[in-house]
Amino acid sequence: STTKGRNQQKKYNDKPTSTSFAVGRVASTVGNCYEQLPQFLRLVAVALSAFIVFGTIVAVVDLSFYSLGIELTPASKNATKSFAVVINTYRRPDRLRDAVAHYAEACGMEYNVKQVFVVWSELGVDPPSINEFFVRDASTFPATDQTGVRGGRPALNNDAINIPKSEVTIIRVEKDSLNSRFLPIKGLKTDAIFMVDDDVRVDCKSLSNG
Repeated sequence: STTKGRNQQKKYNDKPTSTSFAVGRVASTVGNCYEQLPQFLRLVAVALSAFIVFGTIVAVVDLSFYSLGIELTPASKNATKSFAVVINTYRRPDRLRDAVAHYAEACGMEYNVKQVFVVWSELGVDPPSINEFFVRDASTFPATDQTGVRGGRPALNNDAINIPKSEVTIIRVEKDSLNSRFLPIKGLKTDAIFMVDDDVRVDCKSLSNG
């Protein structure tokens, strides 16, 4: 009876479980399908599998370092500290002047505004010169509660005009369209862009934190 029990136990141990049997069937099916593929498709399948495995490993490692508070790509983080402001305008020179003065001068580099682009859509009309956008005395800045302008600039004193100004570029488009603001920008030096109309002024601190 002891020998019979041992034989039964041995047969039970040698019998594959349902899970291992299913896995074996799947592996066998996949192997057969792979063998039937043309050589080109085999190479594609191998390359795709390698890419998936590599991506998974990178994601796991990056997540592990992130959980420890370690940045693997500090360069990209530094690149996004500054951003560009794209202002869309049309036949509102006063509001455009106020908007450029706000984003490029009142905020400027102190609030990480590296570049300001003005999308000029007035065909046949020359845009103002860059110097016309900048004031010489803080007392000449527009009031913060100017009618028709949402948001305001921070309170300024005479020392504010010494804040490093942003680089201002006027983009003359060939077609009068609201979609002109979405055209590729030559000379863009930042990774982030804030698009705004000439009648909207977001306060500098909120702009920088956003």
